[in-house]
Amino acid sequence: MDVRLVILYVLRRVDAPLDFGTLVELCLQDDGVNYMNLAEMTEKLRQTGHLTKNEEGEISITRLGNDTSAEIEDSLAAILRKKLREAVDEWKRLQKRKEQFRTDIKEQPDGTFWVDLTLNSPMGEMMRLAIPTYSDNRAEMVKEAIFLHGDTLYSAVMEVIREYERERLDEYRRWTDAEEFE
Repeated sequence: MDVRLVILYVLRRVDAPLDFGTLVELCLQDDGVNYMNLAEMTEKLRQTGHLTKNEEGEISITRLGNDTSAEIEDSLAAILRKKLREAVDEWKRLQKRKEQFRTDIKEQPDGTFWVDLTLNSPMGEMMRLAIPTYSDNRAEMVKEAIFLHGDTLYSAVMEVIREYERERLDEYRRWTDAEEFE
């Protein structure tokens, strides 16, 4: 198996610059691929113009690399293509989630930690929340929980608001109905 083709296949599907560590993680879906091969072949692909590296050291596929991958990627075993696609799809899902749920931990002067959550949508910021914790470990745990279950948190908040609106509307209706009979 040609490791260069694995690299091109992954970068073609990611369609975004990747740091080398992420590229390695996505490419290591087969026993025939190892870190040293990836490092060597990534550099060779860069030298031949199939890849480029930006100022931050992130790696991108070039038009030449994209065209080459499109022409010969069927030579990769179907099972490996499937594993690589699944790895890339999961990475994309996590990237999208990171864009939606921004969390930040801020240490306070009193030694507590606040986990700040910002929930974003394509329309903009939807919700902000700050949760105090007593330790940095607890703050990391809260941050992870928000990242994994932030949509559930948002749904619960919205359900509380909807329920309150229904109660207020019912109260208003009872009040207006009572006025009609006076």
